[in-house]
Amino acid sequence: MYLLKKIKISFIIFSIVLIIFLLKFNFMKNKQAIIKEQKRSLLMQQEKEPRQQQEQKVESNKIIKLKFDKIYETKMWGPQGDGSGPGSTIEFTAKFRNIA
Repeated sequence: MYLLKKIKISFIIFSIVLIIFLLKFNFMKNKQAIIKEQKRSLLMQQEKEPRQQQEQKVESNKIIKLKFDKIYETKMWGPQGDGSGPGSTIEFTAKFRNIA
């Protein structure tokens, strides 16, 4: 009777330890899955940021081009030459063209 009781207690303790181990193992698997997902998400974000920066740069360049197109078309820099301003006339650029 005493031996049977000892075996039952040992079995219960073993079962509890096994359950704890399995729970901990499952927790570690879940933790690894969460870490893997976080890394994947971070990599995606890092890949996305350069695209967003590139798109912002393209938009910024379009705005700058529109401004300079307007300046050129309305000859805001003066009526001389072709609309690019007094520094772009044939006479003004002659000394620079002769250097090359």
